[in-house]
Amino acid sequence: MGSSTTHLRWADIDLHAVRANAARILAHVPHGTRLMAVVKANGYGHGSVRVAR
Repeated sequence: MGSSTTHLRWADIDLHAVRANAARILAHVPHGTRLMAVVKANGYGHGSVRVAR
C-alpha cells in the first residue's frame, strides 16, 4: 500500500478522419442538411475546439 503508480494514456485524434466521416454522413442525407456534432466536455482533453471546428 501507499505506492503510487502512474499510467500514461494518449489518443491520436485524426482531424482528417473526422472531416471525412462527416462528409460520408452528409453524402447520405438530403442536400442542404446541416450536421451538428456534440463533443462531450473537452473531449476528455483531446482538443474539442479543433474537432468542433
